Amino acid sequence: MPEDVHLEQLERYDPPTLLNNIIRDTAELVHIVGLLTEEIGNLIDDPAEIKKEDLRQLTTYIGEELVRVRRVIAAAAVNQALSQSENRHVFVAEKEDNVGTLVGGTTAAGEQVLTTGRIIDIPLTLLTDADSGDKIAILPIAAGTVIYKYGLPLGAAARPLAAGDCLRAADIAPLQ
Repeated sequence: MPEDVHLEQLERYDPPTLLNNIIRDTAELVHIVGLLTEEIGNLIDDPAEIKKEDLRQLTTYIGEELVRVRRVIAAAAVNQALSQSENRHVFVAEKEDNVGTLVGGTTAAGEQVLTTGRIIDIPLTLLTDADSGDKIAILPIAAGTVIYKYGLPLGAAARPLAAGDCLRAADIAPLQ
């Protein structure tokens, strides 16, 4: 998957495209784990043969591939929730997330929704009108705090955010 694809774009891919990306990225990860296993076998057989730098590169690459696969799988879950849910809720992909995705249609300020996904049943009162697909703070976030979605940093809060705030581009500053 191209690295310049934003998470919100992944959420809106058609399911067959997402499935193809998951299969491709998982196959690449399995290949890399196989290479790492081979290098570890070499270390056991002949410690002088192993190049520590090669091992470092492989483990770094595995970490990067895990992030990529995790990102696509989380986006697929949001994509499925966006396309199949009639009930309004905020889908939270990972436990460390402080932002989720509104699912189920336009929701007016003052309406209450629950979180689903990895963090369930937190009642949120939306502070502004929001549309399906919008990012919603699931807890208070101080200015400068890292904003997480899919377990990955999106940026830093440009202002204090309350639980139920709908995040806009201006609310997310680049990480320093």
